[in-house]
Amino acid sequence: MLAIGLDGVVVYATAACQQLLGYRNGTRLTGQSLPELLVGHSDTTPEDCITLLRVPKTIVKWQHTDGYPVSTVVSSTILLRATDPLMMVSLTDVTEWTWAASPRD
Repeated sequence: MLAIGLDGVVVYATAACQQLLGYRNGTRLTGQSLPELLVGHSDTTPEDCITLLRVPKTIVKWQHTDGYPVSTVVSSTILLRATDPLMMVSLTDVTEWTWAASPRD
């Protein structure tokens, strides 16, 4: 689970989510900005990143701290109204599934 502020900054992440993205040994996922966390979105506005995460069952690639992408399916957000102060989403790791589904050279 991730809780993200409307400014696109992670305000809470479960231990499992932190581990999934490689945040361990005192490094923290909280305080990180979505454009830096989402693969291929470093030039995207935080608002556009939030819009991406509001689409349920979308496969989103996150940057692991070791440099490789982690593919996840994003749940429907728990807080949907534009006026909600946070967006809460659940991530399901589908990295191995996407590797298996990719065509081989």
